[in-house]
Amino acid sequence: MLEMKAMITGISGPVLTNDEKAFITEHKPWAFILFARNISTADDIKALTASLCEVSGRDDIFIFIDQEGERVQRLHPPLAPNYPTAATLGAIYKKSGSRASCCLDYVTASCF
Repeated sequence: MLEMKAMITGISGPVLTNDEKAFITEHKPWAFILFARNISTADDIKALTASLCEVSGRDDIFIFIDQEGERVQRLHPPLAPNYPTAATLGAIYKKSGSRASCCLDYVTASCF
């Protein structure tokens, strides 16, 4: 069993560098977070994900994308829809909790 560290780390670009590969191999982070610098095309994201799995020695790693909505959108159409902000979801919740729940279900489902 691999001894993972309770750490989430970012990557410098769309492809792992040799230094990043060495860091991942040595420190065994639990998960990774992607930012705009890591995201270009769907194929590039798949390749980076495959590299992260290969270098980490795991196929069950967590990969997060910092996607907050409105100005902080790392994924754009056609890769993913534009997402509402947390403030927008909060305003929807104030009017109708069940409608806000449907919005959150949509956002979560469209991520997979």
